[in-house]
Amino acid sequence: MDAFSAWLLTVFVLFLLADEPATQPPAGKETIVLLPDAEGKSTGIVVSSQGQQVAVTEPYQGIELAGGKVESKTFSAAQIKNMFPEVMQALPDQPRSFTLRFEQNGTRLTAESAAMVEEVRQEIVKRPAPEVTVIGHTDREGSDEANLRLSQNRAEAVRDILVAGGVSAQIVQVVGRGELEPEVATADGVAEPRNRRVEISVR
Repeated sequence: MDAFSAWLLTVFVLFLLADEPATQPPAGKETIVLLPDAEGKSTGIVVSSQGQQVAVTEPYQGIELAGGKVESKTFSAAQIKNMFPEVMQALPDQPRSFTLRFEQNGTRLTAESAAMVEEVRQEIVKRPAPEVTVIGHTDREGSDEANLRLSQNRAEAVRDILVAGGVSAQIVQVVGRGELEPEVATADGVAEPRNRRVEISVR
């Protein structure tokens, strides 16, 4: 293979014929399947064999190599699950993202977002070795410096809520981005509720 996806876990080299049981891989044939990226990013590989090159760029697209021949294949999610049950069960949980929003000019969550905190906590504690990133954001009301501090305070406030619920502080990374990465682009000085948020990534 000449190129790999940046997200290596999405690519699995599976040594078996697509139409055969997973416990009886035929000799001399291998199947390479590209699984969907957990975060929805575009991925791909290039398979080279005896001077032939075939790009694999779509989820569940695959390549069969046998006798020096390269043949493209397309599978469904159900086919992959049935063909390779042990492999699919061994995959780690996919990352999940959450967005919590804040009331204006502070670190108090909106009522709707406060109700989501338990879902976030449950997602974290069910994983054997979780990693959590909390990134704080603000709208463009106020100065750049004040918004950077506020975004950091918001990220830390969410971390503290999670820690109070039993999440280890050691696995939570907090970052403040101020008004630099708005969800909705606005002019300077505009108070936009959708930009007053933290984004949580759970791996």
